[in-house]
Amino acid sequence: SERGHFVAKCFELTKAGAFSVDDWRSTLEHGWDHDFVSMWKSAGSRDQLRRWFRAAKFPVSHLPVRFTVYRGGSGIEKFDLDKGIAWTRDPDIAAWFALEFWGDRLGGQPLVVGREITRRQVLAHFTGRQEDEIIVIKSGPTKVFRDVNRWRKMAEQHTKRIDASDQNY
Repeated sequence: SERGHFVAKCFELTKAGAFSVDDWRSTLEHGWDHDFVSMWKSAGSRDQLRRWFRAAKFPVSHLPVRFTVYRGGSGIEKFDLDKGIAWTRDPDIAAWFALEFWGDRLGGQPLVVGREITRRQVLAHFTGRQEDEIIVIKSGPTKVFRDVNRWRKMAEQHTKRIDASDQNY
């Protein structure tokens, strides 16, 4: 997409010194927030995406030294879910993705996984869209959470937070 190509061009300008790190960080964050799929496609590889995020120097010192992140989806194997780079610190959000978001698009069985990471592994932390999103490109061992009834309750909690936030606009 045009947005992805624009972000890729901005990265080249940043590398050439014609675009500040602050401007690059803002461009990448907005691109990721609005169209992460085109960011992936324009980056072309995990390594390039890692370079983009590292160059943006997102602040992460506010995060704990060690913490758990979660990821949810459906219609996807655990192996593929584990390889994802967008995680959340909030298990309610992971459950919401497993049951509400991806389930409608892909079908299949819902799945929530979690893993321990360190702050040093984090390339970015985004709090927009109420997702408490953590970008971690390096994969690691995960634990599967199998209690679907618990996920439903957790997803409902997140939906209530979204609805309450929407009413504040």
